[in-house]
Amino acid sequence: LEVNFQLAEEKTYNALCLGVKDYFFKTGHKEAVIGLSGGIDSALVAAIAAEALGYDKVHGVSLPSKYSSDHSLKDAEDLADTLGIGYQIIPIQKCVDEMEQTLKSCFLGQSPNVAEENIQARIRGDILMALSNKFGWMVLSTGNKTELALGYCTLYGDMSGGLSVISDLSKTDVYAMANWINSKYPGRIPKGSIDKPPSAELRPNQFDNDTLPDYGILDKIIETKGDLSKASELAGYSGNHYQVIQSLKQELVDLASDVLAKEAPSAAFKLVDVLTTNKPIPQANVKVQAAQTILDRVGLGKKERLDVNHNVQGGIFILPEKETIDITDYSTVSTGEQNG
Repeated sequence: LEVNFQLAEEKTYNALCLGVKDYFFKTGHKEAVIGLSGGIDSALVAAIAAEALGYDKVHGVSLPSKYSSDHSLKDAEDLADTLGIGYQIIPIQKCVDEMEQTLKSCFLGQSPNVAEENIQARIRGDILMALSNKFGWMVLSTGNKTELALGYCTLYGDMSGGLSVISDLSKTDVYAMANWINSKYPGRIPKGSIDKPPSAELRPNQFDNDTLPDYGILDKIIETKGDLSKASELAGYSGNHYQVIQSLKQELVDLASDVLAKEAPSAAFKLVDVLTTNKPIPQANVKVQAAQTILDRVGLGKKERLDVNHNVQGGIFILPEKETIDITDYSTVSTGEQNG
């Protein structure tokens, strides 16, 4: 009797490949397009897509700005060559310059910040969606679970796409799977994509750890749903290191509240789930003030209030004290709009 044991990475990889293949079959799509940054996330998504759909059905597009490094461009090109997928380069700097010029009078006297950074991401999303509309290719987004939980991604930018392939993988999982792929198919994912410090490359000398805790610790907090003792144990911390973990958790809560206040509420709901309850929270867009009320009750409310212009629907939100609120009951809450 021969028994074949699969590593967790292999099982997950096979499941993702099957999921992509099945999704395309059911939606009637034949080909995919992926923005290739040269980073590990887009590299993994491209590898999965090539395995699931066939290398001739995947189109990689590099969309460099003035902040894109030479090594990232090379890693993207090397990946496409290794996988045998289509590849083209569409520079975006001219579009970025035009957009910044258009907004110059509006931004007068303001220091550059995330607004300028997100212009780049959204132009990339627009180009990928244009290719999708023109040729019928499905855009595959490349965000991982850690980024999505924290809102460390751009609405209408890198979040654009018809399928988010690795949104259930933490950043740690992404590295583990990339290394497993290379152990089975040597060199399939460029070494540079795995070894270099992760960066969005939206400003000079930018790295993820400028604004985020170490992914190794961060993913433990998310994995344990905010249980600091378990997170400390899994991260190999003890004693005073517990305070480090506790401080990091507070950073995540603050960041989630900021995402709620300024961008899409759904991203922060995931983090509320991660940090406050052991039960899953169904995704739903909710009445804005109702959502703020719920956040206040779970202790995550901040002085910033939610934007009343967010799209809203009904849904169920599970509180940490295991009380369930039907937020459709909040339909009469005034949002400052006549249509509620």
